[in-house]
Amino acid sequence: MSWSEIKRGLYLPLNTLVRLSQDRPDEFPKPQGYFITSPNMESIPEICLDHRGVVRVRTDGRYYVHDFTVFPQWYFEGTYYLPFVRRRPNAEDLPSHEYALAWYNIQPRDFKRELENVDRGFLKDELIEGFIAMRKVLHAKVMEFMDQATVEKVRYNEMKHSMRGMHFASLALKHAPQDYLMTLLTATSFQRHFLETLACYTYLSVYLPRLVDTGGHAVDTTLMGTITTNLLIAQEMKDLGVPVWLVRRVDMISPTMNVCVEVARRGPSPEEGSAEVYPGTIPVFEGRPSAIRNRVCQALRIANICLPHSAYTVQPGDDFHGSGPMPGKTAELLYFH
Repeated sequence: MSWSEIKRGLYLPLNTLVRLSQDRPDEFPKPQGYFITSPNMESIPEICLDHRGVVRVRTDGRYYVHDFTVFPQWYFEGTYYLPFVRRRPNAEDLPSHEYALAWYNIQPRDFKRELENVDRGFLKDELIEGFIAMRKVLHAKVMEFMDQATVEKVRYNEMKHSMRGMHFASLALKHAPQDYLMTLLTATSFQRHFLETLACYTYLSVYLPRLVDTGGHAVDTTLMGTITTNLLIAQEMKDLGVPVWLVRRVDMISPTMNVCVEVARRGPSPEEGSAEVYPGTIPVFEGRPSAIRNRVCQALRIANICLPHSAYTVQPGDDFHGSGPMPGKTAELLYFH
């Protein structure tokens, strides 16, 4: 068992604070810290990079430790499938991975302007077509699985929701010219929806059947895993073969605990997720860990995507807009969000 002590900077879920305070008799002094252990992983995530729950988009279009495709999230029933998200493969295995584009880091060089003097454009054709081809493969797997009707239909809801988001994002990338930031956010939204769909499919087809299996399974280190303070959840994840990290108070360390080694905690590498905030953007969420925060990185909606309609753009020869004259805007395409 690997472990690490946390003396400061830990931002716990609200329900966890209540439960941990109830666990301890009032006559004992307050604990001076926490410790995080894992029964099946040698590494420990640096969970003190939370920055008081302020979620902001980064220069890679992701959300650093608040992005479930970059970093393990706290376990909540509302996002029960997130532990089964696929982790970014190592540098040696990534190029040959069937879903390599799910972790591709979009760069400005991947963006091509629609017109030379317009800041709107698209990703390179090979990237868009690669996303669409990958989506079609996963879509076929999901539809085949649902046709088998091996689980209750209600369990398909999250998977169908993510699959719809994946489909929409790929269509927006192919047909809606946007500026670089919105193109970047749409591309990473597609990647998250894809990995979220894959996580739901993996859970339902592989791990749900294991819940009735009394035997344990070897840990699958290709999964993202999860963080919890609940011993029962930690035990269940361990038995399923899912990476898990358990956070407890320091004073709850058992004298008989079989500790192998204390390890240094690690955050995302630059390739996994950029820590640099995208210039000019504002926080999208602020608050303690929750199921809502786990998915706040999926806040991109159709209203955010530029889908221009001819009725809302100035056409060649027009000299006015519905709200009145627009000097200097004749024959210029105007985009409205």
